[in-house]
Amino acid sequence: MTIPFEPADAAAVLRRTPGALRALLAGLPERWLHAYEGDDTFSPWEVVAHLLSGDEVGPWRAYLPVLSRAPAESGPAGRPPT
Repeated sequence: MTIPFEPADAAAVLRRTPGALRALLAGLPERWLHAYEGDDTFSPWEVVAHLLSGDEVGPWRAYLPVLSRAPAESGPAGRPPT
């Protein structure tokens, strides 16, 4: 099942992400934050670092104008109205 993109839903997820990560990772021993589950995996620290670097330079910034609009102002699939 494909879920259509809704700007309000995306904004809600983005707002919750820092708190969710904080709840999962705060207070864990350093060794857990830098541990791997196996080959071709990433540590929690690397995942958060990746999210932060994407937040600074990521192409998602192009969606900011769409995400900041009220759902009624968005076109199909969250695109600006034509």
